[in-house]
Amino acid sequence: MKLTIAKIGWFVCLGALAVLSISAINHKKDGTLTDVDVRIEEFDGGAFFLTEQDVRNEVMDIIVEPGNHLIRDIETDDIESALYTNPFIRDVNVYVTSDGILNVTVSQREPILRVFDAKGKTYYIDREGLSIPVSEYFTARVPIATGHINVTTQEETAEGEETDWSRFHRLVLAIDDDPFFKSLTEQLDVSKNGQITIIPAVGDLKIIFGHAENIDVKLENLKATYKQLFEHGGWDTYETIDLSYSGQVVCKKKPNLKS
Repeated sequence: MKLTIAKIGWFVCLGALAVLSISAINHKKDGTLTDVDVRIEEFDGGAFFLTEQDVRNEVMDIIVEPGNHLIRDIETDDIESALYTNPFIRDVNVYVTSDGILNVTVSQREPILRVFDAKGKTYYIDREGLSIPVSEYFTARVPIATGHINVTTQEETAEGEETDWSRFHRLVLAIDDDPFFKSLTEQLDVSKNGQITIIPAVGDLKIIFGHAENIDVKLENLKATYKQLFEHGGWDTYETIDLSYSGQVVCKKKPNLKS
């Protein structure tokens, strides 16, 4: 009998807690939105392609003004979907706290290349291979690419299909992932037939990379060549390093330094 009474007591307590929880949730939903708090995650030591006010203005276009909306009427999924259309935003998380504040956390898309194409357009490229417009707030310190560059998206190509752009982007990723090549590379120029020339940040040496194929092997050979040139007279005595030949590296000295 005592056990039965104890069980009943537990059920009553659990029921009361459930009622209180539901009441608290409903009270929260019946509350009014009080403010919008935006946080943008920086990259590159404090860089921002957009400001908190930019994001806040976009949110305001959706919800009008805090104080005029019940929390139950705020569709956070709709706000996230709208913010994802911003070309500077890679990821976004929107939620409402118990005190009625709409929190918006944004991570930016991070550029690894700036393109100046043959049509006179300029834009950045991120690690996913997607284009990012130039920002009025920030100029990224990344290598530039010039010449005949045709950016294609996954939607424009068949699944698994290799394109000149996908191969070129893979080269850019390899450069960005290696501290030596990242500091070495200032410019990549692409000819009409897809031949790539790398222009180092220091000196007037040109690196003829050829087509974006056998990328890992070519970069390993380039790094080894640089090491040898430093040990035997320096890279500044050479005009070109040619990686376009299969299985070999051809170094050409400057005309006035030929023996």
